[in-house]
Amino acid sequence: MTPPSTRGRLAGSAKGITPLTILLSVALLVTPTINAFSTRIASTASTIAYSQHHTITRSNNPRRSSLWHPLSATASSGDTTDDTLYDVAILGSGPASCSLAALLAASPSTPKVVVLSKYADKRWVPNYGTWTEEWAALDKIYASHGVSGLMEKGVDTHWYDTDCFFGEDEGGTVQNEPEGMSKRTLGREYLRVSRDGLKEIFFGNNDEERKFDVIREDVLGSVINTNIYEPRGAVSFSSDHTELTLKESQKKIRAKIVVDGTGAETSFTIRDGRENEGYQIAY
Repeated sequence: MTPPSTRGRLAGSAKGITPLTILLSVALLVTPTINAFSTRIASTASTIAYSQHHTITRSNNPRRSSLWHPLSATASSGDTTDDTLYDVAILGSGPASCSLAALLAASPSTPKVVVLSKYADKRWVPNYGTWTEEWAALDKIYASHGVSGLMEKGVDTHWYDTDCFFGEDEGGTVQNEPEGMSKRTLGREYLRVSRDGLKEIFFGNNDEERKFDVIREDVLGSVINTNIYEPRGAVSFSSDHTELTLKESQKKIRAKIVVDGTGAETSFTIRDGRENEGYQIAY
């Protein structure tokens, strides 16, 4: 009999693919698309804007050799506009945002990437779990894209078998007992992701070694209609970039592509009058 310490316990029904695995898989899928730069894509709930490919030159940067500038880029007037034109600006600093930033930073095209989040250094709160074989598969794929360590640093607990407890009896009535009326052993290995370890893999520990920029401010503005935001001027579009406004400093940040990874708290999604419903928005 397997010792209790090696058995994972799941409440409710077991799902085939865990949410964190989905998020990290989506980051893998969208990375080549973002790197392509050649196709204009309409704004969606998770992407504010994709801007059309522009003629570029590279400038030598001692810290990052991937600083790209369009030849005809025009900065907004005033001292509050950053002259840098980022290839990708990512809103939020959770697993979806940081995994995408890490993948882009490690990609051969070396785009200029910035993560915008007031709480970029905050510890991730949720506990994440996944099936061992799924995590091992992601580990291999991420390593092949230059981001390694998911199995080594990204796991803090490993169970070699999994018990599921269900809270309904045969008549569909939910019982009051904490673990339900029935148990099913699945025979699958399960693990708990290390929040600190995973963030270290994706985000790193210091700004000097990180391969993407981090601005510790949130973005101002909320959507009121398609590509229309308030207050006026908070988000604006031009032929080669989107311009964002930071909440506290009012500084302007320009990027060819802006990806919203802020999750359910996003202010860039039109909710069609269903503001009180729950949302899972991190693509």
